[in-house]
Parts: sequence; C-alpha cells; structure tokens
Amino acid sequence: MKRKVLVMAIVIMMAILIPQSAKADNYCYIDEKIQNIVVVQHIVDVVNSANDIDVNGDAYRNKYVIDSNWKNGVDLKQVTDVYDSNGKIVMKIYELEDLNGNDCGYILLSTVQNFCPIISYSEEGTCFYHEAISIINKRYNDNVDGKPIIVKVIDDIVCYYIMGDNYCYDITSANIKQIQKETFKKISEKPIYEYDYSEEWGLLIEAAMRGHTPITSGTQFPITDPTVYESGYDSSTSDYCSNMGTNYFKGTSFDNYLLLNGPCGHISATNITMYWRRREPTYCASLASASYGVSYYAPVYSRYYQLMNGDGPVLMTIVKYALQQYFREKGITKATATLDAYPQFETDFKVEINAGRPVSLALTEHLYNSYDGHIVTVFGYKRFKYGSTYHNYLRYADGFSTSPSRYDYALINNARYGSSIVKLRIK
Repeated sequence: MKRKVLVMAIVIMMAILIPQSAKADNYCYIDEKIQNIVVVQHIVDVVNSANDIDVNGDAYRNKYVIDSNWKNGVDLKQVTDVYDSNGKIVMKIYELEDLNGNDCGYILLSTVQNFCPIISYSEEGTCFYHEAISIINKRYNDNVDGKPIIVKVIDDIVCYYIMGDNYCYDITSANIKQIQKETFKKISEKPIYEYDYSEEWGLLIEAAMRGHTPITSGTQFPITDPTVYESGYDSSTSDYCSNMGTNYFKGTSFDNYLLLNGPCGHISATNITMYWRRREPTYCASLASASYGVSYYAPVYSRYYQLMNGDGPVLMTIVKYALQQYFREKGITKATATLDAYPQFETDFKVEINAGRPVSLALTEHLYNSYDGHIVTVFGYKRFKYGSTYHNYLRYADGFSTSPSRYDYALINNARYGSSIVKLRIK
C-alpha cells in the first residue's frame, strides 16, 4: 500500500513553531523543522503562481506550457545532505514524487541562514546529481552511489562535487570532470558564512508561519486550492519562450550515435536551433528536420561540432560565431548573434524571454580552473516581489535533463548574473 505521508502534513504539524537557529562553526543554522516548512511553502508559492495574471502588465503573457506538476500534491521521496569542504551539512536536496510515485522534481535548500534559502528547483524529473552519478559510473567505471556531495562557492558560483574512493568528480555541469583529491583540496573557495541572507529567510519563514490549515473537503490531496494560503510575496510574474516544448537534448544525447565528446556549448546551440525550427516552422524550415530525435538532429550537432572547433573548450565568442554562421548557412541571412558580458536580469534575460528568444548563458568564467564553466539555454524566468525587492529565477535546459525545467536563483532585483550570454535574432 502506498504510504500517505504527505509533505503538506508538515505545515499542519508545525504551523505554530518559532524559528530557531544556532551559531556554530561560523554558521547560523536553520532549525530542521523550519527547513521543512520553507520547502512546503515554496511548493505552495510555485503552484499558486503557475496561473497568475500580472495585473501590472509586467511581462506576463501566457500560462506555462504545462501547469505545475506539483498542483495535485507531492510526497517527499528522500532527502540528501550536501556538505561543505569541512564536512558540515550546508544544503539539502528534497526529492519529490507525485501521489502515484512518479519522480516530480526537487528543491535544493540551504540549511544555513548565511546562504540564499532556495538555491535551485525543478518541478519534474530527478535531481541532476542522479544523472551525474550515472555518467561517472559509465564513463569512469567508478561506483560513486551513496558518496557524499560537496559544495564549494567559487567567485559566487555554486559548484558541486562527488567524492569517490580515489578521485573527486566535478558535477556542476554535464561535462563531468575527474580530478585528483589533492587538486580538489587546493581549489580556492569563498566561505558560505561570509554571506548574509537573514532578511530573505525571515520573509520566507514569516510567510510560512502565516499559512492556513489546508482545505481538504472532498479530497485528501495536500495542495488542491493554494489560494487559501498567504504566499508572502506581493506579486509574481513569469514568462517563457512560447512553443518551447519539453523535449531537448542533454549532454550525453549524442554519445552513442556520433561518438563525439561535444561540450555543453554544442548542446545549447543545437537546442536553440531546435527551438526556432519548432517556433517558426516555415521561416526556419531549412534549419533541421521537423521531427525530433537524435538521428534527425545529428547533422545539426555535427555541424556545430565543426564550427566550434571540436571538443573545445568552447568560449562564448565561439558560440556566438557558430550560431550566426549556422543560421546564415541555412538561408536565414538576417540572423545576428551578439555577446553581452555579465548580463542583467531586466535588460537582458527579461527582454529576450519576453520577445520569445532563448539565450545561451555561461554560468562562470572558471575556464582554466577545475570547474571549466557550463553553458545552458535559458527559456524562461519567474520572479517574486516583496515590497521593492524582486527575487529572480531563470528556467533553463541544463544539459542534465531533456526538459527546460530547472530553475536557478538569479539574484535580487536587476543584479548581474552569469559570465555572459549570447543573444540570437533571426529577423
């Protein structure tokens, strides 16, 4: 019989808890019960905003392609600890499943007040570290199941590692790298306790503590009518590239078909090409086959492999050149790609997504350190407004999943985020 321990029960049992934290090892820890409440509140926030209509006219045009997978309720599948380099638990991965037992995304939560509460989340599939473990087991013949996940903050970029018996693996991007343990120890990082997110934690905790008891008449689902909850934010807006669909390629999609070691830049360019073929089927008919699949898009991927000089490393200047060149080769003569360093949310991401144009985003400049950098394709965003403060998330295809379903925290208001982006305009 399927277990009926639903995450919404956490709110019912803990609705009168007072936030607690204790300082140790320079960290200000968040009470585990409060962590659970914040996770549930985030689920409510996402579901509550999935069908929002922006009354202020701020960029919202449509509903999501698919309503949130969390809307009918979720169970907590398992919780995985994430450690800092000193062995302290500083994050947790809450993996979720729907009420039929299907994987239903994850929430990556900070466990210390020193770091932003919700670091990353997805409403479908499994967490990226499962895909990383599979790649390591296959590519390096090293069984790292159950091995600890370690986080380091390098120039404000959150990087993740799995510590095996003999080697350490950088799993921040789908370009898994095997590195020596001694090399891992020498990687310079910023201590998490140097940050201060006490205000953000306070807002989330306050909102969660105000939550009402859920209405369950006629159903036992935990999240059926999220309008009975106070979410805590004043308003929310979101947008995505229309007709983006849900099927894209990930870092290993072409491994068995072409035996090419193409980095993430190749995948991002191929995904952008597939998007425009789907979005503009007549104008962009020459770009690729109308059918989706590895065999149909292998020629596209192979051409980008050539234009980006093989295995890489792929700089964003090369991505810019390759995208523009490929589109023009296929007869889209007005295609123009531009490169912007350290993009801002308002003037770069929001403008491009509102216009229906996905962008390639480089998440870091660590091109010559242990973390080589990662390029993802941004398809959408969500933002939550608290007074005059906005909290932004970017929705993208991350190279680990075939769906653009991952959300990452993109800082506050109009902060600069990522190393650079490539914008492509085809008309």
